[in-house]
Amino acid sequence: MKISAIDPKDILIFAAVVEAGTMTGASKVTTKPKASISRAVARLEEQLQVRLLERSVRTIAVTDAGHLLYEHAIRLSQELQDAEAAVIALNGRVQGTLRIGCSLTIGQI
Repeated sequence: MKISAIDPKDILIFAAVVEAGTMTGASKVTTKPKASISRAVARLEEQLQVRLLERSVRTIAVTDAGHLLYEHAIRLSQELQDAEAAVIALNGRVQGTLRIGCSLTIGQI
C-alpha cells in the first residue's frame, strides 16, 4: 500500500469549503480558524499542482479539478465513517439512536 503525502484532513476541509461556499462558512462548520482553512486548500493545490478554487473578494468558484476532488472527498468521508462504525461494532459498543414504537395504550402503562 502506497501512502499519499496528501493529508486526508485537508481533503475533508476542502469538501467543507465547497459545501459551505466560502472559507468563512467552512470555518464555522469545521470550527477551525479561517487561516487554517485557507492553508489546507493552498497545500492541496500545491501538492496536486492544480487550482481547485477560483477565488474572488466574496465568492469562490470550484474548478473542474475541484469538482473531481470533491466527489472523491465525499467518498473518503463516507469510508472514514464506515471504518469507524465497523471498528466500534467489532468492539461491541452500541452507538446511535434507538427508536421504539408502541401503541398509545402501552405508552400509558
